[in-house]
Amino acid sequence: MVFDVLQIGGQQDIFSTLVSLIWLLLLMTFFLYPGFSQRIQLSYILRDLERKLNRLKVIDDDVRERTLKTLQEYAEANTDVKNDLERLVDSFVISPESMDPYGIVYKLEHIVNTWEDRFEEDVAKICSKADTVKVKTLTNLVEVSRGVHFIYRLVRHYYLLGKKTQNIYLVLQMQMLMPQIMEIAEAYRQASYAFAQGQPIGDGIGVLAVAKLAYGREKKTYEIAKDTLVHELDFDGRRLIIVRATGPGGTVGRPGEGVRRLVESEGD
Repeated sequence: MVFDVLQIGGQQDIFSTLVSLIWLLLLMTFFLYPGFSQRIQLSYILRDLERKLNRLKVIDDDVRERTLKTLQEYAEANTDVKNDLERLVDSFVISPESMDPYGIVYKLEHIVNTWEDRFEEDVAKICSKADTVKVKTLTNLVEVSRGVHFIYRLVRHYYLLGKKTQNIYLVLQMQMLMPQIMEIAEAYRQASYAFAQGQPIGDGIGVLAVAKLAYGREKKTYEIAKDTLVHELDFDGRRLIIVRATGPGGTVGRPGEGVRRLVESEGD
């Protein structure tokens, strides 16, 4: 029995010695190779980013599939909706030169308006069965898919770049931004349900308030800009000029251009 106790005690001493040696080796590694701890931290951050990137991929595929099915409902049988959707989702806009002394605002407005018109025309060509109102809502749905895909590609780019260069500061910044990025992607995913079903979203409350104000009153209505209407009416002895989006499709109109034209037409 005494021999067994000594044997167990000896085994415990050997185990303690091994643990001490392992700790000593780790400490020596940290002191002699300071970058070792950074590599461990980098590996952990990359694994965390990879999990979130996979989640973004799931959201991207989900929104893309929902968009594809919705567009196919309004497309002709011989239309290659999938390839056309891929082309629209991968499209992008090149910003103008900001150092131009003439200014960037008007050039940017022109580029954005041109891109929106072209984007809507392409959606109308794909969904030839849809009317004008539905085309605007479908355009918003494609824009949602494009936005989610852009987020996924951007995060994937920085993930691969950080992994390739082993730049811990780059991936650390991405890790800190990922909670907000995931919320944005999830908001896009929820918006895709609304646009696919033609449901109103938060932007519609303003138009609803204006419509309720002008409903049942004698008014003069005309279009002041693309997808932008003007109501002129009398209310409690005052002349009201109401500018709103045309609706009921998914469009906010061009209120800035409409107000500018109103100011120019009304004068001082």
